[in-house]
Amino acid sequence: MILNDSSVGTHPTVDLGCGPLCTFNYDSVVSSLLAVLVTIGVGFWIRSKLKSGEPGRVQAVFEWGYDQLRSLIRTNVSEEALFIIPLALTLFLYILIANWIELLPL
Repeated sequence: MILNDSSVGTHPTVDLGCGPLCTFNYDSVVSSLLAVLVTIGVGFWIRSKLKSGEPGRVQAVFEWGYDQLRSLIRTNVSEEALFIIPLALTLFLYILIANWIELLPL
């Protein structure tokens, strides 16, 4: 049975009273918080797989990606810019997870 009172493309929002910049879509807020939690969870999972000595499969993939990004940054900018690698990897992972979550029918 199709509900007559729901219209396509409408989402529940909350307005904080200071114009259109303060109107938030509940669906976007929930999916963003879910993406943050998944990103933090993946970060802790990767951290739990790291160990000294012979690296495992997860650590080898992570180190390979880190080395590739480090060599790319080193060829384009100075050594002083290498501090940005952890932030860049975290933002990449967050954006990737947030886009994948939007594919789920939540």
